Amino acid sequence: MRLLIAFLLAAGVACAQNAGQLEIRGTVVEGALGIGGVAVTLYEFGHTPAESTTRSVFATTSTDAKGAFVFHPVRTGQYYVEVQKEGYFAESYNGPTVDPVDRTGDPVSIDADHPLRERKFSLMRLGELRGRIVDENGKPLANLRVGIRPGTVTPVVTDQDGYFTATKLRPGDYVVGVSHKGPEILSQSSEGDLKIVDQDWEGSSWPAVPLPVRLGASLSVGTITARKTSYYRAHLSVQVADCAEGEQWMFSTAMGGFGPSVPCGKEFLVRNLAPGAYTFTLSTGGLPGSRMQSAITPVEVTDHNIEVSMAMSAGADISGRVVAAESATLPAPGVRWQLTLAGQRVVLDAAGNFLVHGSPGSRQRVSLEPPGGRFYVKEVRYNGVMVADSVFTPILGAPGLLEIVIDDKAATISGSVAEYYNLSAQIMVMAVKWPMSSDATPLSALLRPNADVTADDQGRFQIGGLAPGEYRVLALPVGTLSRLPPDIVNGAEKVTLERGGSQNISLKIVEP
Repeated sequence: MRLLIAFLLAAGVACAQNAGQLEIRGTVVEGALGIGGVAVTLYEFGHTPAESTTRSVFATTSTDAKGAFVFHPVRTGQYYVEVQKEGYFAESYNGPTVDPVDRTGDPVSIDADHPLRERKFSLMRLGELRGRIVDENGKPLANLRVGIRPGTVTPVVTDQDGYFTATKLRPGDYVVGVSHKGPEILSQSSEGDLKIVDQDWEGSSWPAVPLPVRLGASLSVGTITARKTSYYRAHLSVQVADCAEGEQWMFSTAMGGFGPSVPCGKEFLVRNLAPGAYTFTLSTGGLPGSRMQSAITPVEVTDHNIEVSMAMSAGADISGRVVAAESATLPAPGVRWQLTLAGQRVVLDAAGNFLVHGSPGSRQRVSLEPPGGRFYVKEVRYNGVMVADSVFTPILGAPGLLEIVIDDKAATISGSVAEYYNLSAQIMVMAVKWPMSSDATPLSALLRPNADVTADDQGRFQIGGLAPGEYRVLALPVGTLSRLPPDIVNGAEKVTLERGGSQNISLKIVEP
C-alpha cells in the first residue's frame, strides 16, 4: 500500500513538472512602461484536423503592476493570446477612417522543441482635441463640419453653441481645419448661374504650429474665428466628337475627382472653385474594351468666373511588349505578369504582349512585377526612346510602342531584423531605390517602395527581383508607416547592389 501511494505521488509530481515545463509569458506595455490590470485570455485550438480552426478559452489572467503575465499550458499545441483593457487600444494604424480596435493578440505554438514562448503587446490610450468655432461677429457656428488632420475615425461637427470634440486621436501632431464644400460639376445651368460668385467658409487651419497629442491627452485649441470668402465658377464648353446616348463622363482635377458622373454633353458648370491652378479632365471612364475619350486642359482661377473650352478626343492606342535585355532570357511563355499602367492593371498575353486603347495624354507610370525574383525591369522605352523613372506621356491621336526591357540577373537583399521578438506586430522590410525619382517624396517612396516583404517569425527576410544600384532599406512594424517622420528614408540602411549580386544585412526596427 505504501509503495502504491509513493508511486502515485511520484507520478503526480512528474506530471506537475511536465506541465510546468510548458510556459507562455509576456508583457503588455504603453511605450516603455508596463500596464497593470490588463485582461489576458489564452485560447486553445483543437487538436484534430476538424477542430484545428476552432478555439476555446483555456485560461484567463491579469497583468501585474509591471505589465507581466504567465500561463502554463497542460499540453503542447496551438494557442492564441489576447489582451484587452478598458480605455486602451491596439497600437496599430490602418488609416484615419479605420476605427481603432480595443484588443490585440498573437498566435503561439508550443511543442517539445519550444516549451517556452514569450510575447510582447503594445496598447495605448488615445487623445482628444476640443474647441469652439464662431463667425466674424462672434456668433457660434452650429452643425459645421470640422476637419482634423491627419484624420479622425468619425466626423467631427460643432454643436448648437459651436463647440466640438475630436476623440480617439492616435498620438501625433494635429491641426484643426475649416473647409468649404469643394468643387461641384453640374450638367445643367442657366445664364444667371454663370454670373453668381459663391460664398463659403475660407479654408484655413489652426493652430499655426500643430498641437502634439500624446497618450491619453485632452487638449483645447480655444476659440476659432471662421471667415467667409468668394469662390468662383467655370463654364465648360465642350467640343464633342462622338457622344453615345446614355454615356456618363467623369470630371476631375489634378487635386482629385469630385462630384458624381454626369451625362455627356456640350457644356457644364463647375462651381465652388477656390483661386488657384487646376487641371480639368473630362473622360468617358470607359470599361475595358470600350471607346475611350478624354480632354485635359490647364485652368487658372483668379478673382472672377471664367470660360473654359475643352475638346474631347480619342486617346492614344499603345501596343506593348516585354523584351529581354542583351544576353538575358525571358521566362517561359504563359508566365503571369503583373503590369500596371497609370494605376490600372493591364492584361498581357502568353508571349508578354499587350494593347491599351484610348490611353489619356497625361503622365503615366509603368510598373511591372516580373515573376520568380530572378528578373528586374532594366529600362522602359516609349517609341524607341528610354524614359526616366518609368514615366512617359502618350502622344494623343497617334499609336505608340511601349517596350519593357527585363534582365534575368536580379540582385537580392537578405538578412535578419534585430530584436524582432520585442514587438507583437509583424515586421515589414522595405527597399527604396536611391536616389528617389523626381516626383517622389520620402513618404510616397515608402507607400510605393521598389520592394517589400514581411519578416518571418524568426525575423529573417529576403527581397529578390532588384535592379542593380543603391537602396535604402528599413524594417518597421506593420501599421506604423503613416506615423513615421517624413525624412525617415534618408537615415535608412544603405545598400549597394551589383547586377546579379546579393547583400546580407542586419536591420534595427524603426518605430515612431
